[in-house]
Amino acid sequence: MKPTRLLCLFAGTDALALCLVWLFVPGTERQIATMEEMNYVFGVATRRHMDYQIKEVAPWCYSHYIRRQKGLADLPPLYRYAQYTEGGDSATNEATQNGPAT
Repeated sequence: MKPTRLLCLFAGTDALALCLVWLFVPGTERQIATMEEMNYVFGVATRRHMDYQIKEVAPWCYSHYIRRQKGLADLPPLYRYAQYTEGGDSATNEATQNGPAT
């Protein structure tokens, strides 16, 4: 295999890995202090996380970083720690208390 093809192969697999990590791995934008918050973050369904990344984050990043639009509204949070810790939405609490869906 020629060096150029090998480089392209590695670059392609790196790009694919970047997309998969961005879609499937939940990120924590702030320091998680308790195990309950950690359980809440990783208790969100992967489908919901992927929908949020594709429908909310990707258009915002495109508008903010590529089109350089100023004054964009902040992204709505995927994780609502205050609602979870203060009672908040009972459906959300019930889903997160049962742990991640398998």
